Amino acid sequence: MEEQLCCRYRKSLADHITLIHSVDPRLTAVRLLTRCGPVLILNVYMPTDYHNEDSLEQYCETCGRIDALIMKQDVAEVIVAGDFSCGFGIHVFMLPLQI
Repeated sequence: MEEQLCCRYRKSLADHITLIHSVDPRLTAVRLLTRCGPVLILNVYMPTDYHNEDSLEQYCETCGRIDALIMKQDVAEVIVAGDFSCGFGIHVFMLPLQI
């Protein structure tokens, strides 16, 4: 079964919101037109850190997809929110991330 993501917003905002397609089920993205310019809003569900190479690989792939989504959009601002599955002292969290 294919996973489906949804995004809820007020009907009055429908003319100002564009859903952004993502191949990653961990990412949901919308582009919101505002008075200050377009804003990209990303909801992220990062992989859990099990302290192994698979976790690190999934984390890096998800970071790369976040970066790719941001780079594809011509926006004034970016908001990234969600579950980052990290905390102080977790080794994946400590990796440098350049977006």
